[in-house]
Amino acid sequence: MARLALRVQQWTDHKNSHYTKAQPPSWKDFQQWTLDFIRGGRNTAIDLAKTYFNAKQRPNQDPIAFHNYLQSIESQMAISEEQRVTGFFAKLIEPLRKELKFVLQDRFPTNRDDLLSAAILTWNNKDMGTPAPTKKRNHEDTTTPYSHKRQKNDKTENTNESKKSKNDKNDKNKNNDQNPRTKDLSTITCYHCSKKGHYANKCPDRQATNTDTPAAVNRITQDDSDSENYSESE
Repeated sequence: MARLALRVQQWTDHKNSHYTKAQPPSWKDFQQWTLDFIRGGRNTAIDLAKTYFNAKQRPNQDPIAFHNYLQSIESQMAISEEQRVTGFFAKLIEPLRKELKFVLQDRFPTNRDDLLSAAILTWNNKDMGTPAPTKKRNHEDTTTPYSHKRQKNDKTENTNESKKSKNDKNDKNKNNDQNPRTKDLSTITCYHCSKKGHYANKCPDRQATNTDTPAAVNRITQDDSDSENYSESE
């Protein structure tokens, strides 16, 4: 009766806002309003069912906050206490469900409030609200096709840079060979002539001496030969 009275009031409100005494609604208008109301209610029920189905406890959401959210959906649905208990338990995060199974074992609650109390106690004791530290991945975990490609490109670039550096070094050495630097000999003292500006093996005086020596030897040899010939003739 209460639901029927609500529908009558809704129709009355609609009629007063859309029609006047001079132009009252017809039976056809009432039929159309009823169909629209049914369709709207059906769509609302479908959307509500989807929302309830997708409701899940988030990793860092405490059981009380999730209970309040789920209860706001359940209040618009025809749902039993048993369904509220099993639905709440099934929508909790997996670590909390496992702990509750271990703690409760054969003493599983038959009402939502008792299950909520057990969930809160377990949540706080296990400190499940604290985010777990991010674990460092090893090299194999972080390896992706993109990283393989990047490593390959980096290796190619390093090889090219090494070749370029080697070629530049060879070109530099080649230029040095083609264009030898003139060494400053102003501080060099020749031990042969005691003059500066050259080494002993490049000494001009020594070269001149070496040039004259064969001629002198030849003269001495020739003189000795003439002397021997003169003695024999006597």
